[in-house]
Amino acid sequence: MTLGLFLSLRAIFVTLGATPTILPIALDYATILLPGSTLMLLNTVSGFIARAEGNTVDDAERFHIERLA
Repeated sequence: MTLGLFLSLRAIFVTLGATPTILPIALDYATILLPGSTLMLLNTVSGFIARAEGNTVDDAERFHIERLA
């Protein structure tokens, strides 16, 4: 996904209306931003996967029973 965006950044920015003055700045900014956002997405997805691996039904029942006691 990131590689595809890197290859089409210029076309995306031109389509969005970037002027020749702003285009180099926008490309520099996106070149820094895209790898970081990919790492953030990876971190979020791996957290969701780790949370989904647990037995949520038993945890919820145990929490409910502990609150009643």
